[in-house]
Amino acid sequence: MQANFAWEVGMFDQLVESRPRRERSAAEMMVSIVVHGVLITGAAIATSSAADPPSTSARDTTLFVMRTPPLAAVPVRQPHAAPIADVQPQGFRTIVPPDRIPTDIPPVKLSERFDASRLRGRSIEGRVPEGVPQFPAPDSVLGGHRFTIDQVDDQAIYLGGAEPRYPEVLRLAGVEGRVTLEFVVGTDGRVEASGVRVMITTNANFDAASIEAVRGSRFRPARIRGRPVRQLVRQVVRFTIAR
Repeated sequence: MQANFAWEVGMFDQLVESRPRRERSAAEMMVSIVVHGVLITGAAIATSSAADPPSTSARDTTLFVMRTPPLAAVPVRQPHAAPIADVQPQGFRTIVPPDRIPTDIPPVKLSERFDASRLRGRSIEGRVPEGVPQFPAPDSVLGGHRFTIDQVDDQAIYLGGAEPRYPEVLRLAGVEGRVTLEFVVGTDGRVEASGVRVMITTNANFDAASIEAVRGSRFRPARIRGRPVRQLVRQVVRFTIAR
């Protein structure tokens, strides 16, 4: 027991860490830092390259071939040739100009009278030839047509007539107004009763009295080239209260 104990004491008589430390030089420290930096940088590069492998995009290389169906043959219709009539050439005659052109004027007989019977055909004075459309006479056209004030030579002039009757209700209420009428003055100077129309009115209660007064009015008819004609007239009837 004593021998073994002495051997163990001999083994740990001097510890490694108990030895005095040797100071490192600045050059050794610099070399150590550089070596460690190179090792760390290389490890980082190797790690990043291993983490991000190069990506390769897959390309679709499938090829589709579209076959066009053959077109059906369309029968071509040949145009039918129209039959050509066998036309025989007609004969003709060559006109030969005269060799000598006459320059003399035949004598004129001043004493000879014109003879209408020598003319071909027969005609009657005042008769319209067949095939020519017949138009009505000017008088019937002027008398049946309705003209405006800018189409006549002399316009229709009011000669007189009954005064318009003032509606009692409107007169008591003190309501005034006016009515614009349009009518046709015939060739006799009278107003055509069926053609009176109210164009503008300030109060519908004045319309009946205005139409009644106009129908009883007399005019001198309008004229074109001295003939009386029908004229379209527009007249204003006013209703006012004397104060």
